[in-house]
Amino acid sequence: MVHETQLKCRYLEEALINLDVSDQVTRAHLPLVVGEVRKHLSKFVRAYPHHVANRRISLIIMAADNLIK
Repeated sequence: MVHETQLKCRYLEEALINLDVSDQVTRAHLPLVVGEVRKHLSKFVRAYPHHVANRRISLIIMAADNLIK
């Protein structure tokens, strides 16, 4: 995540926004996949607390939390 962070954030934002949560297969895998993404993003924020993209990453984490609920 350290390199090309803004591009990766944009990709993750688009991916989360475009998930079809009404699809049964997506719903079945959503907690595991989104949970792993959330875990890795949280780890990044802890490892690089002053990274310029931390605010954006925190918003992605919040979006992931909303999908998992």
